Amino acid sequence: MQSTTANVLHVTTSEHEPTLESTSYDVHYATDAATALDVLDRIDVDGVVHDATADDWRLDALEAVVDATDAPVIARSPEPDGEYASAVSARGATGYCTHADDLAARLDAHLDRQPTVDQAWYRRLHDAVTEPADDFETIVERLLDVGCERLDLPYGFLTRFEGDEQHVTTAIGNHPDLQTGAVAPLPESYCQYTAATDDGFLALADAETDLPDSDPYERFGLGCYVGGTVERDGELYGSLCFAGDPARTESFDEADRTFVEFTVELCEHELERRRHHADLEDARERYERVVERIDDAFFALDDDWRFTYVNQRAEGLLDADPDALVGERIWDEYDDIHAERFRERYERAMTEQTPVVFEEYYEPLDAWFEVAAYPATDGLSVFFKNVSDRKRRETELTGLLETTRNLFAETDRDAIANAVVDAMQDILGYDYVALRLHDPETDTLSVAASTDRLDADLPDRPTYRVGEGGPGEAFARGEIVEREVDGDDAIGPLTAARYYPIDDHAVLTVASRYDERAVTETERQLTEILVTNAAAAFADAERKHVLERYETVLENVQDMVFVLDDDGRFAFLSSPLAAAVDVPRTLLEGTHLAAILDAETATIDAALAAIRESAAAETSVETVLNAPRPFPVRVDVAALPADDEDAVVGVVHDISDLTETRARLETENARFRQLFESLPDPVVENRFVDGEPMIERVNPAFEDVFGYDERELVGESINDFIVPDDRGEEARRLDASTVDVESEGATVVTREIVRQTSQGTRHFLFRGISYLDGDVHRGYGIYTDITPQHERERRLQVLNTILRHNLRTEMTLVSGYVDQLAASSDEREYADRIRDAVDEVVALSDKARELERALEETPDPALVDVVTHVENGIADATSDHPERDVAFDADPATAVADHRLEVVVQNLVENAFEHGAGDVTVSVTTTDATVEIRVGDDGPGIPEFERELVGGDRDITQLEHGSGLGLWIATWLLDAFDGELRFEDDASTVVAVLPRAGDDTHPPLAAERDESANATDEEGSANATED
Repeated sequence: MQSTTANVLHVTTSEHEPTLESTSYDVHYATDAATALDVLDRIDVDGVVHDATADDWRLDALEAVVDATDAPVIARSPEPDGEYASAVSARGATGYCTHADDLAARLDAHLDRQPTVDQAWYRRLHDAVTEPADDFETIVERLLDVGCERLDLPYGFLTRFEGDEQHVTTAIGNHPDLQTGAVAPLPESYCQYTAATDDGFLALADAETDLPDSDPYERFGLGCYVGGTVERDGELYGSLCFAGDPARTESFDEADRTFVEFTVELCEHELERRRHHADLEDARERYERVVERIDDAFFALDDDWRFTYVNQRAEGLLDADPDALVGERIWDEYDDIHAERFRERYERAMTEQTPVVFEEYYEPLDAWFEVAAYPATDGLSVFFKNVSDRKRRETELTGLLETTRNLFAETDRDAIANAVVDAMQDILGYDYVALRLHDPETDTLSVAASTDRLDADLPDRPTYRVGEGGPGEAFARGEIVEREVDGDDAIGPLTAARYYPIDDHAVLTVASRYDERAVTETERQLTEILVTNAAAAFADAERKHVLERYETVLENVQDMVFVLDDDGRFAFLSSPLAAAVDVPRTLLEGTHLAAILDAETATIDAALAAIRESAAAETSVETVLNAPRPFPVRVDVAALPADDEDAVVGVVHDISDLTETRARLETENARFRQLFESLPDPVVENRFVDGEPMIERVNPAFEDVFGYDERELVGESINDFIVPDDRGEEARRLDASTVDVESEGATVVTREIVRQTSQGTRHFLFRGISYLDGDVHRGYGIYTDITPQHERERRLQVLNTILRHNLRTEMTLVSGYVDQLAASSDEREYADRIRDAVDEVVALSDKARELERALEETPDPALVDVVTHVENGIADATSDHPERDVAFDADPATAVADHRLEVVVQNLVENAFEHGAGDVTVSVTTTDATVEIRVGDDGPGIPEFERELVGGDRDITQLEHGSGLGLWIATWLLDAFDGELRFEDDASTVVAVLPRAGDDTHPPLAAERDESANATDEEGSANATED
């Protein structure tokens, strides 16, 4: 037997909450939503209690429980709390009380009666088929479990008939021949006799005696058996059976049969759902609706409108004896005009064979009923319950909602006070109510509104100071205060009062007489709801007064000013703003700020939200005003300095001129950026930090010339990258002169400097432009490569100096020799000397002209055969000195050069002939990166001062200028090939170094030898012609 003790789930903050321990309820505790849902999954509860704390209403747990059960749910709070009561009611709670109320009594009122034993079994069967399951076998196992427990039998099994065999599809119990998957001949089974019955049901208390054939008993040994046939889509499927080993002393009764047949029906429904899910789902929903209303009042009518059944719950609602109603026609018992609306709906349900659900008022019983009627071909099942309390509460809430709307429409404190008192009297039915407004200046509470009954019985109610009396105490404490008085302390007929503080605005007094009924908890909750809304209305009225004051001020302001409400809509805007957008102010008020701006609403809302996070916050948005001729504006917004921090004040500024200036500056900046990027000269932008030029950006030409990527340079000193080691002090002096800037204007510095590039050191004309940006020195540096000009100047200096000196020297000799010739009788000797001197001058002149022509030539470099050019150069040198020999040794080599390489070799060999008496050696060798041409002799070597002159380490003077042009020619031509000249073996060996050709070098010159020969011949002819 199952216990009929009601199961109660108590969702509380402690696992051992003692409130219900001494009651007759079977209490299950949960401290959170997850635990509560676990209890509901395991146990069929009859009621739920949900506790809130002072700091946490735990509404998420409440919602989870309400969604998971149909049992009544009572919500509790430590103290009376109207807002909490309203919140839990909206989320489906069926009741509310405080910790001070009698919880057991509240539960008794919600739990009409404990379920009967059979109802509990049927509910378990229902749960077996409605709880989620992965497969059909799980549901059948649940049904078999419930059946075995209900019938007190150890075996339960579902079979499927296939031909002459019985297949056990699902089984429970430990019978060896009745396990899932077992197969037996149908003639040897008990189920064959079940299938043979007319009604598909068989019950055998003593199978050994009652079976017509002993084969099944001998095969399975089951002493008792009860089962029914299972059909699917009208066809025989198998059987659902329960059995035990010993015979029963009592036969299976009608309740057992009903239970088994209902279990079979559930099994058939689950089978059919596999094939006809939609139809079965509809049937299941109708079944669930019936089961869910099992605790409602219920009566059944036949097709003649006679009562066939009336449950006990209906007795109280119908105000009649259920037994007396059975067999009577409903319209004979309830034939008044007030039952006509019920009759219309019942007849429509029967005629249309569709359920009807409705709510209707029945005046003779002064009650509202919620009715659900489900028709069948032979009658009507009606579930109903008294919802008068809910309808009254809805009426009261509707009235309070209307009152709330009216409250927020008022701007006068006295008008709000009167509206609250009227609602307390007309909607909630209180006769003795007064509302006192707080005066901040005097810190007192005086009556602003009261009911007529209070004025009649107790006129001239006093004014209280804050903290004085019940009203003053409630206002000072900020919480509800209750007072009860009797005897001589009674105030007229009043013996009790409750004082509700309305924030810092007022106090509401609600008093009662000695002969009045006690105030219900619902009435208290509704009062608290009204008080909460009144507090908001008072605050809203104050905010409106603040806005009105702002409006008065802003009416006289000629700027485009506005005030926004909580939703970003215009509460006020000045006439100039309305005129700017050409829309009347009355039409703009209430519209969103984004309506007059060319900006997304979300963008405006985000800016306003940022403002409201801090009362001191300010922000600006630049956009376009949607005027007849739109123009750019800046909108400055800030929190309105009032109690309501959600209001926002703003000003719209016309920035048309500013926008045009910005556009012009942007155009100029774009042009400057284009110029900066396009200049062929390297340009750097610097910021001077402690006198050091820190790079901020460079142009592409700078990257190309100096070989650095801008990302490497930004933030670094430019001196660390391009200033040669020996010119650091010079660079620092240049920086110092560059930052010598006055407070206004800019400084321009021009210098010729030497800087390190990716191709070696180069000469630049530097122009530094610096200016003050606030307290920061900034500037630009422009580098113009003047290396070619510098080289030309140096060459001209060399040519000029050497030629002038040598010619002067030689011509002096000529003059002397002529003098000697005139004075001497030996004229031939002096004549020879004159001839030699003149030849030297002519040769020097030819050499200078050769150098000039070679340097002026700029053929495209190409890949050349070095050995061939060296051989040609040697041949040219020896043609003028046939008496001299040259030892030549060469490795195959190519380099990027041109035919002028032969001139280099010729001059180096001739220089060796001049300074050495023995053989001259020439060799060509290669390294990984270079080709080296060595020319050596046995002479004393080239003097150090002349090497320094050629290398550029010593300036040319009248006294120090070198003895000839050969080394100068070689040096300058090698520079054209990106090569160099160096000295070895105490300067008796000169090395011409050329860069070796890479894989992607230039194509070789065509017929180079022929070209070089032609060039040489043409040059000689030109020289001869010019001379």
